[in-house]
Amino acid sequence: MSRLASVLAACAEVFVALMVLHIIADVFMRSIIGVQFEGTIETVAYWYMIGTVFLPLALIELRDQHLKAEVFTSRLPVAAQDALRIFAACLTLAFSVAVVWYAAPDAWSATERADRVELTRSFLYIWPMKWLVVLGYGLTALLAALEAVRGAVRLARNRAAA
Repeated sequence: MSRLASVLAACAEVFVALMVLHIIADVFMRSIIGVQFEGTIETVAYWYMIGTVFLPLALIELRDQHLKAEVFTSRLPVAAQDALRIFAACLTLAFSVAVVWYAAPDAWSATERADRVELTRSFLYIWPMKWLVVLGYGLTALLAALEAVRGAVRLARNRAAA
């Protein structure tokens, strides 16, 4: 799973690079030549930003790099800190499962409808990006479940050893 999380994060990096190149090319074309690309704003909003936000979630969970405020918890006993980590993993699991629960049917119906955004002269399919939300949070849920189980096993071993 760590390899998949790393691949998804690398894909997010590709989305960032594509977004930067796309915007630079659009600004150049508009400023120098007087012609702009159709759908730059839509492509950034519906494609690049979705990939950038949702694909690296699993790697963030895997590396335990979520934002934390440990001002008070760092002074707690180790067992209490472990219990809080388990609780946080369970909260992450619950939230991730809820997002997948609601996003998956939406992604499915968007796929069936072939959701797209109309541009001036064409359209941009947006349904594939809805699956990235499901993928990102689905893998995050699996990793959070594994972390909760690992934490519970560690806590049980530490209590047995004490």
